[in-house]
Amino acid sequence: MARDADAYPMARILECAETASSLEARSIRPLLDCMGDDDAAVRYWAGLGLLMRGEVAVRMGHALLREALGDADPSVRIVAAEALCRFGGAADLRLAMPVLVELADAITHGPYVSMMALNSLDRCGELVKPWLDEIRALPDSDPNSPDRPQLGVTVLKERITAAGGAV
Repeated sequence: MARDADAYPMARILECAETASSLEARSIRPLLDCMGDDDAAVRYWAGLGLLMRGEVAVRMGHALLREALGDADPSVRIVAAEALCRFGGAADLRLAMPVLVELADAITHGPYVSMMALNSLDRCGELVKPWLDEIRALPDSDPNSPDRPQLGVTVLKERITAAGGAV
């Protein structure tokens, strides 16, 4: 797959990842353009770039990030949800937090997606408080997955719920 530029557009992915990582304010427009890319990895890096730039970038990409809450790829949904939770308004929080909580279910989505969502929930700090009961109710493990990645799910879930959402 990595050798097929149509299946894995490495050049586009790297370009967007470098743009996202540069943290330059002038890069917001190219990141917004990348949010509509056909490739999920490009969309993920674009969303992450907006998240890393904070409130101004999230405000500029607000409609695109809201749209990304329904993306086919869970990593794109997670980064969009975190951006909206942390830097959006109350309505964004009500839409995006359930996306993170749902994707944190290790049985439904596997331990890796679960850990990614739980890390985002952890970074949301006290914003998770209204969802703590739902987070506590999430499964601690997936019986069909290896033990090692499951440990990360358990540790993150305990950290979020023990702290009561405080960072």
